[in-house]
Amino acid sequence: MSPFDSNYLLELARKKSAESRSELAATVSDLFASGGNLTDRERVLMHEILHNVVRDA
Repeated sequence: MSPFDSNYLLELARKKSAESRSELAATVSDLFASGGNLTDRERVLMHEILHNVVRDA
């Protein structure tokens, strides 16, 4: 899994545009799918983020 910029993800999450939501969902999906070194808590958080992004779309 490549490193990611958590500040960038936070910035995307705060924006309500379709483009930023799409980028956030794609990035989190990639992190979630890679599964690398994620803790159970990180997996739960990513699932919640994706759920909220899809629900708010």
